Amino acid sequence: MRAIALLLIADPITSDAEVYRQAGIDLARTGTMQANYRMPLYPLWTFITGGGVGLKVADIGLSLVTVWLIHELALEIFHDRTTAFVAASVAAIYPAFLYFPLLGITETAYACVLCAAFLALYRERYVAGSILLFYVWFEAEGANDRVVAAAFYIWVSTFNILIISVFWTFMADIFSRDLLGRKPHLATNQ
Repeated sequence: MRAIALLLIADPITSDAEVYRQAGIDLARTGTMQANYRMPLYPLWTFITGGGVGLKVADIGLSLVTVWLIHELALEIFHDRTTAFVAASVAAIYPAFLYFPLLGITETAYACVLCAAFLALYRERYVAGSILLFYVWFEAEGANDRVVAAAFYIWVSTFNILIISVFWTFMADIFSRDLLGRKPHLATNQ
């Protein structure tokens, strides 16, 4: 269906798509972007795929990955293949998932990352899910960057403390009490 949509729908150039294309070119050539309020990942994606048909085909691929992620998420939640198939089928024919990949805008990548974050969180891969959700939050229109940055800072700080605590707990479990004291024979040059 997506290939048919690619062939039948005229080239819908939006002003956002042109901004992303130009931002990708600027970022690749100079390392900076002139586009305000744009995160650099999608402009880079636009540059790497070459824009135009290459970008549309790549975004169609992301749309298909989103359909697969919805299938996997429904399978994880309901533990029923029929329900997962129906959910994926509805996503496959959902008009937004058919049309947005043709526009060259971030909505397709956003939906894919969001579904991946929910699947990671549901499968108890909290670190990956959290990082993906922070990416989605940073990308959201109207999001207060200072609030998101503060929340991310708090999350990283908490995660840091957790990792250090787990490390030292692991070390305490590995080494026995008799290894805690100084070993004078290890300090000599023999």
